Amino acid sequence: MVSVDHFIKIALSFDSAEQQAHFDKPSFRVNKKIFATLDIKTQKVVVKLSEVEQSVFSAYDQTIIYPVKGTWGKQGWTEVELKKVRKSVLNDLLKTSYQNVAPKKSLNKLNKKPAEGIFSQLSAPAQRALDNAGIKTIVQLSKKTEEDLLSLHGMGPGSLPKLRDILKTNGLALRAKDDSVREKKSEYKSQKEVSDYIQKLKSDYREILQALREIILKTDQQIGEQIKWNAPSFYYTGEMKAFDPKEYKRDLIVTNLRQKDHILLIFPTGAKLNDTSGLLEGEYKDGRRMMKIYDLKDLKSKEKNLQTIIKKWISLINT
Repeated sequence: MVSVDHFIKIALSFDSAEQQAHFDKPSFRVNKKIFATLDIKTQKVVVKLSEVEQSVFSAYDQTIIYPVKGTWGKQGWTEVELKKVRKSVLNDLLKTSYQNVAPKKSLNKLNKKPAEGIFSQLSAPAQRALDNAGIKTIVQLSKKTEEDLLSLHGMGPGSLPKLRDILKTNGLALRAKDDSVREKKSEYKSQKEVSDYIQKLKSDYREILQALREIILKTDQQIGEQIKWNAPSFYYTGEMKAFDPKEYKRDLIVTNLRQKDHILLIFPTGAKLNDTSGLLEGEYKDGRRMMKIYDLKDLKSKEKNLQTIIKKWISLINT
């Protein structure tokens, strides 16, 4: 549950955000554009999302996050129940809505804002170094060696003792160099297998799959690649709760290259996203959803929406 006061605090924390009256409700604006409104009586919030963002966030729980009724909902305006939504989800919703309307100057400041929380005792450059490297939790930090951290832009030797103390307090430690070398060799082997596989394809499929590979891997640093079911596939490499292997929760996308005129992407757990954008197709009882890529132009047109879905899939990985 999120209180009204906490919501207002978050909404006004964004650069140049202002609170103004909008009919009988408070609205929150940047550059005169509304990115959120608040109904204090019902404790509901309305935010501005794209169609794909709306469908991905609604997949969290359609009784908590859902389109506004009528035409406004079809334009991306989305209701959120403050009494039920988690703070972390609300933070993501507000940040996404703010980014959809904020001017470039404000977005630049938002992206430069240092991380908060467990790493807040570090200097701003060190915080940004961890954030840019995708290190947001102590578990992720514990997988890095001293050499890994010192190679990050903005991370100095003075930050290492603080990081060791943070890990020690939680019963963890930085990874030994030998362990890191073994893992990197394994990653390199998987990458090479995928590269070799792609090089053996016909030129048109080769170009599409290589471009797809780059899009997926750059979306999040916790995505790895491998050959699975005799084709390139992409999976989550981070920490996960225990699950039945038959649920394929770690598998993000498996490619199928047996089609005559397109590459088929299989999302083994795509149903949990409840995608309504048309990007994912099919209604399979086991939770699979499919996506077709016909050529490079088709892939380019779907790139942004695909990355949005991947990010939401990762955010739901342990739910």
